[in-house]
Amino acid sequence: MNDLSSIENLLNPTGENGDEGSVGAQLSRKQQEIKSKEIEKQTETKARAAGFNYVNLNGFPISPEALIMIAEDEAKLIKGACFFYDGQTIRLAFLEYSAAIKAKVEELKTKYFTEIKLYLISRASFSHILDFYASLPKTKKKYAGVEVKEADLEKFKNEISSYKSLNEKINEVNISDIVTLLLASAMKTGASDIHIEAEENRVVIRLRIDGVLQEAAIINKSK
Repeated sequence: MNDLSSIENLLNPTGENGDEGSVGAQLSRKQQEIKSKEIEKQTETKARAAGFNYVNLNGFPISPEALIMIAEDEAKLIKGACFFYDGQTIRLAFLEYSAAIKAKVEELKTKYFTEIKLYLISRASFSHILDFYASLPKTKKKYAGVEVKEADLEKFKNEISSYKSLNEKINEVNISDIVTLLLASAMKTGASDIHIEAEENRVVIRLRIDGVLQEAAIINKSK
């Protein structure tokens, strides 16, 4: 390589043939790497000054179970998302601490009865989170063959007095009404989760109420 070609490589980072291994391309990548590290360092300093934790999420294995705690549209709106959940602790990352983030923290505490740890992150880390949202499997809003009517929900809510009432009712209704009955029971009792566990001879329904799973009903296998 002569001096002239070396200069041309610097002026043309990808080279005439789009060679990403050229000197110019390597220099460009190095500059970007230095800039990214500097931004992360600034974000870490800002986090410490504000009394928050800091994390660089680039390459971090974000938990899908944590991510779905905040819908993608809401995450974009409040500029924050959950990236870790182990059943006892939720880690929530955000670009700026705001009233919306504060409200979301209180909502998550009430719903999951867990400790919430807050992390200030860079825009690069937040972009990484959004990439994970894009990779999540898309769920349909409607269940095939199941229609939940408002009137039926209200009817079952009025018939359920506590989670113990579900067991008396669940084997009396048609199979098509079970989903509506479960939703009505969860709404009436304030349950945060509905757990459906298939066993050899039965299906067990558990509701998480005040952070504790309660066995609410048993569906006979014959049904």
